[in-house]
Amino acid sequence: MQTERKETDILTIEEIAEWLRVTPSWVRAHANKNRRSFLPGFKAGKYVRFERGTVRLAVAKGQKEQETS
Repeated sequence: MQTERKETDILTIEEIAEWLRVTPSWVRAHANKNRRSFLPGFKAGKYVRFERGTVRLAVAKGQKEQETS
């Protein structure tokens, strides 16, 4: 039984990739802050993690920017 996800859930690269329906390598590339469109994450030791709500906001912001371009 899968538990309900919350906006404050901390997700791995693989979980973000599954949620966004992209590859883990795409997530890694877009977690790089030097890219124009990036996914906001944070380091937990040697691992990169993402907060669900923060990623949701970043995706929404990216969609708005595409609509206005």
